[in-house]
Amino acid sequence: MCENGSACRAKNVRNVLSFFKKRPSDANTPAPPVEVIQSWTLTITNLLKDKYGVMLFKNFLRSEYSEENIDFWEACEEYRQLKPKQFAARAQKIYSEYVTAHAPREVNLDCKTRLETMKNLNNPDKETFDLAQSKIQGLMEKDSYPRFLKSSVYTDLISELASPGGSAND
Repeated sequence: MCENGSACRAKNVRNVLSFFKKRPSDANTPAPPVEVIQSWTLTITNLLKDKYGVMLFKNFLRSEYSEENIDFWEACEEYRQLKPKQFAARAQKIYSEYVTAHAPREVNLDCKTRLETMKNLNNPDKETFDLAQSKIQGLMEKDSYPRFLKSSVYTDLISELASPGGSAND
C-alpha cells in the first residue's frame, strides 16, 4: 500500500497508461482519443462500445471481484455474432456458466428474468439473452459504473490525459 498519495497516483497513472499501450486483439487499433475516454462519463453505453473502455472497466471490476457481470455482458455480445447453427450449444454454455442458480460465475438476476432466459433456450436465437443482458447492464450502470467513474484508475487517467502532453499512446 502506498503511503505517499502523489506517488500512488503517479504509479496508478503509469499502470493505466501502460495498460492502454496493450492493444486489443487488433494490434493496429490505437488507444482512444481523450474525447472518447471523457465520453465514458456520459453513459455506460459509451464506455461499453469502446474496446479500451471495456478493458479498463473489466480491470476495475476484477479489482472489486465482480468481473462476472462484464464477462456475461461480453459473452452476450459475442453470442449475437454467432451463426444460427451455433446458438444452441453456446446458449447452453452461457446459461450454465452465468444464469442458472448456483452457476460457477452466477450473475445477479431476478427469478422472472432467469425463467424467461431458460424458456428462451428452447428456441435460441440472437435475442435469447437480451433481457438478462439488459438487466446486468442496468445493475452495472447503477452500481459499479459510478464507482468506476470515481475510481482513481479513471480520475487519474483523465487528469493525466488532460494535462499538457498527456496521451494514452505515449
